[in-house]
Amino acid sequence: MGSHAIENLRKMFGNQNIWEKPPPSPEKPPTPPPQHVTRLRGKEGTSKPKIKPNVINDPYSSSDEELVVNKRNCTNKVLPEMRRGYQRGKGGNEPGTLSTAELDAVAFQDLGLKEGDKAPENMAFVPWKFLVRYPEMYVGKTNNPLVAPYFEESSLFKNHHWDFFYLFEPDERVEYPILFVPTRQLDALLRRINQKHNIYLTIPGGGNEAKFYRRFGGLGTPLPRYLGRTSDAASYKRLLAITPLPEPEDDLTKLTQFQRDDFEEMVKMCKESWRGDGGKGKNKKKNKATERLENRKDWGRQTKRVQRYMGLRQRASPNAEKFTAIDVNEVVPFENEGSVVFICVDVETYEKSPGLVTELGFAILDTRDLVGVPPGEGGQDWFKLIQARHLRIEEYSYMKNTEYVMGCPESFAFGSESEFVPLGQVLKVTEEIMSPKSPSGELRRVVLVGHDVKQDIALLDSIDFDVYEMRNLLEVVDNQKLHRHRRRFYNGQGLSAVLAGLDISYMFLHNAGNDAVYTLQSLIRLAILKRQESLARGPKDKTSSATRDFESELNPEAGWSTGGEDSDGGVAEPKVPGFPKTAGAYAT
Repeated sequence: MGSHAIENLRKMFGNQNIWEKPPPSPEKPPTPPPQHVTRLRGKEGTSKPKIKPNVINDPYSSSDEELVVNKRNCTNKVLPEMRRGYQRGKGGNEPGTLSTAELDAVAFQDLGLKEGDKAPENMAFVPWKFLVRYPEMYVGKTNNPLVAPYFEESSLFKNHHWDFFYLFEPDERVEYPILFVPTRQLDALLRRINQKHNIYLTIPGGGNEAKFYRRFGGLGTPLPRYLGRTSDAASYKRLLAITPLPEPEDDLTKLTQFQRDDFEEMVKMCKESWRGDGGKGKNKKKNKATERLENRKDWGRQTKRVQRYMGLRQRASPNAEKFTAIDVNEVVPFENEGSVVFICVDVETYEKSPGLVTELGFAILDTRDLVGVPPGEGGQDWFKLIQARHLRIEEYSYMKNTEYVMGCPESFAFGSESEFVPLGQVLKVTEEIMSPKSPSGELRRVVLVGHDVKQDIALLDSIDFDVYEMRNLLEVVDNQKLHRHRRRFYNGQGLSAVLAGLDISYMFLHNAGNDAVYTLQSLIRLAILKRQESLARGPKDKTSSATRDFESELNPEAGWSTGGEDSDGGVAEPKVPGFPKTAGAYAT
């Protein structure tokens, strides 16, 4: 080969991948063919040190794919036959290979990412819901009984870490993001199964290979964002209880139509990979639309029940007196149904150890205290009736968040001072707060409130307080979802955005006690404003409402209306929305 051709190859592949036949030496036999590894040896009895090839140039690239690419681009045939990172030999001493331990070190290295951080642009991902179908879709009948158990939830997290990333879909009506994990971590699982059973599982090649190597951000489109690392099944469930919000930076309206089309196509291909045939996909889309419709109706009905508990609304009846307005400067016209106690909870954790509870905040509103008290403009006079408590776990009181959010555990702005409670007493104090009693000693019925409440419920569970065990629980209200319903937003808002939209002044957010109070204040104001808006609209035509429900499957805007003044919200169901979560909670 001429020197000019050799130089061109070097430019394309680099010096380390180009082997040039050495000139013949008259003093010794011709050099053996390049495919023999003895080419690297010097004189008999001596051996030149082997130079480990620079196989993995980028720590964020999948180790398996790098090995394939390097092998394909090499003209030096001394490199061993190696496919997608699987190592035939156990010792890992072949030239150009990495041992299993080295490959695992790359697969599970600390990425140095925090929750919400963007993934590196060149990282390869596999959708989680596609990953769990690997045995079903790519393992034959002979090996399937061996392999399938490894992909069950009880086994996927046993002695195996996963770094979860999330990506919101272009369609804002889809509430939950898609979950991904790095492809190299799936490859590590396959190596583990191979070694255990002496089989040869791989990431498929050909047309299926691209399904396992999804990359984003190439055209400036959104990248997956880091959710967290699992160490066991419990940590996986805690991650699923987190509902991240879309970042303003990922707003697709800022992109060109070409960029949006490219991103939508990528997401579409991801979803098609796990759906199976087109019919199933269509059915799933139809089911999602139905679920979305029912969720909206539930939020509207729950808002009406909250209004009944506060005396702002009465049960629907043909003989019920019709009202056209609520005067906030007068006592509410109806009884406080059920004499319930609203208890709003907020739980703060330490950013460097997700799931480690450091603060608990409780805001308590006894509806018996509302009797004879006008709500005032926007409910401000009822705000004064809220009792607040702020618990700081004594052993963790030195921990303060400064990276993701600015924590302020020392800045409790309501009620008495913060309470420092030993870890061993936290459960007892929480149970006392959640079990209000009447003067006669009977348990009062509780409406539990939170902003994105399933996350707080999961964290309460981590301190051994199980909301499901509350005998006095009437229902759980997610303040975030009720505000979504009022504003007809497809995605939820953070507490600060909700407060700003309601003109509620606030300070020192991310203090658990403050957040609990502000959440309950926003619920009070929501109930009053929503009731005033409903009365201003007047009764709705029932026929047109029924027609809208019938056409809901074709109308993505359906479900926001729950009958206006012709309905009362129905009966509460003491269920906890969205928890415990399963893998289906996200559009994984």
